[in-house]
Parts: sequence; structure tokens; C-alpha cells
Amino acid sequence: VLHSSHFDKISYIMQLFYEVFILILTMMFKTNLMICLMNDIKSIFEKHRFNGEKIVFSTIESLSHLRFRLATEHTSGKHFVCLIVNKEIEFPDLNPYNFVGVQLFTTKIQDEIHLNILLLDTDLKDEFFLFVQNIVNELEKTLTEQEAVKTLFNVISRWKRLFNRIYKGLLTKEQQKGLLGELLCIDFLLSNNISSNKVINSWYGTEYDDKDFVFDNCAMEIKFSSNKVPYLNISSERQLDISTIPALFLVLYHCNEVQKGDFSLNSVIEKIREKLQCCSEDLILFNEKLIEYGYLDDDKMHYEKQYALLETYTYKVTSSFPKIVKDSIPIGVYNTNYKIEISAVEDYRIDLMETITQI
Repeated sequence: VLHSSHFDKISYIMQLFYEVFILILTMMFKTNLMICLMNDIKSIFEKHRFNGEKIVFSTIESLSHLRFRLATEHTSGKHFVCLIVNKEIEFPDLNPYNFVGVQLFTTKIQDEIHLNILLLDTDLKDEFFLFVQNIVNELEKTLTEQEAVKTLFNVISRWKRLFNRIYKGLLTKEQQKGLLGELLCIDFLLSNNISSNKVINSWYGTEYDDKDFVFDNCAMEIKFSSNKVPYLNISSERQLDISTIPALFLVLYHCNEVQKGDFSLNSVIEKIREKLQCCSEDLILFNEKLIEYGYLDDDKMHYEKQYALLETYTYKVTSSFPKIVKDSIPIGVYNTNYKIEISAVEDYRIDLMETITQI
């Protein structure tokens, strides 16, 4: 005979099981959300099967207001996308937009213009799928065909640089260190509740700009050193110029190369990607910027060097901070490169956490 207390225990256990089950599903959903988003375009292309037609087309449900198609040519197996608009729509000149691995061309059919983006190099499939996903994301925000064309060419212009950089080969050792320093800073900012949207959109190091991060109220310049005696290597007279920004922080990560350490370039990238999984647009932009920097997942085996963090030096650059800026050098001298001893700027050192209050 079962007493009411038994039923209460059974009910409690079932409720607990249900809550755990829901929690697991939620975690699985969050973990796989970005994977699903990133693989969506890829899966559509991979489902293209010969149906008797020379070209197999697919549409995107979220772009029902546009005539946008994903297509695969059956004989060659080459993928391309096509945006169809009325012939009255204005187009930029296509000549500057052609780039390695991808071909852009238009065809006129009666009263329509077909803009085609064709993948020529099949080794760039993964990059192309990411490119198309970015196009879809941006076109979803448009309302008219003219707006769609303008948006599309903005995306193409940015990705032209990405595809061209892919052919520049592996990152040099110094480029790896430069990227690693910026990634360590990104991980620090994300770990201290700075929104991923703000962090990734403010990251300009991939564009080799004067400042690695530019926020509304401050900028940050990041350095990475594995020398026994660290120093600040400044690459131009613009890098520490504070005349046009509210505040500038200079961060140096002093690390040691080891056989088995705290992190590598690959591990920091994966750590950041995990933190961005619930922010699909930020993760896509982060991956785009990695490609623009020259980092490709296919080259991971070359970026496994391990490092141990020895110390983080953070400075607030003021008007009296030892530096070379444009106003202090003769006319005609530019692209200065110089080094600053750590001991010379000890008075300007602050705690890294102080930068958070300024962002």
C-alpha cells in the first residue's frame, strides 16, 4: 500500500527530473545555436541534388521580400548566389569588386538584372559559406531592392579584403603574437561583463589601425612580448597620439614560451568563441575579423605554441607619457618605430581593472 508521502516523493523526483531535463536541453540549445546558424547555409548547399536541371536553386525563407537564390551548377559542382532586381536599379562598377577565389558578374534577362557571386576556388568553401551567411544576415535588414544592392556591395567590399588576405600565407611569429595579445584583451573584457557587441565592434587591430580597440570613451593599444626583459615596441608616431581621443590605455602582456603552458593562439580563440555562442552576429563578426587578420582554422596546426603569462603591465597614456607623436618630429619624417623601457613609465602604471570603468 502506497501512502500519500510516497506519492509526494515520486512527484518531487519527477519534477526534479523534468527540471534537470529542461536544463540539459537549454544548455544543448545554447551550445549548438551558433553551430546551427553557421551550418545553415552550408547544409542548404549540400542538399542540392541533381533534379534534371542544369542549376539547382534554393531560397531563403527570411529573404522572401527579395529574389535571392542559393545555387549549384550540376556539372561543375560550383556554388554561387544570385540576387535578381529590376533593370532600373543602380549598380556600382563591378570591376574593382572581383577578387581571388570569387567572381562577380551580372547578366541581363529581359527586364531583370541578375547579380551572381560565384565561388571559383573550392578550397574556400567554408569561407564562402560564412560570406554568404553574412550576406543573408545583412539583407534581412533591408526593405527595397535598391537598399539590398547597396547593402550587398558593402558586404562584398569588406569580404574582398578577407579573401585576398587568405592568399598571403601563414601568420608570421610576430603577427601571431600581435593577434594573441589582442585576443587576451578580448577575453579579459568579455570576462568582466563588457558586452560582446561592444567588444567585437570596437576591435580594430585586424585593420592594422593606430589603436587596437576604440570605444566611445577611450582607446586601447595592446602589446605582447615573450622577451626575457620586456619593453614597449611602438610602431608609429600615431600609436600613442591622444589628441583625438578622450583616454588611451597601453597594455603589455609579458609571457614566456613553454612546452606546456596556460594557453596558445588556438586555445584563446576557442575560449572566446565559446563565450560568443549565444551572440550569433558577434561570433560571425569575430570569425570574419580573424580571417581578415590572416588566421584560418585550416592552419591550426601551425599555431599551437604554448605560453605562460608572467605579468600584465597596464599604463594610462597622458600628455607627459614618454612618446613620439607627429607634433614632436620634423616635417617629412613618418612611420617612426621606437622602444620604451618599462622602468621609464612606472609612474603611469595602473591596474588593468581600471580600464573597465572607462569603457
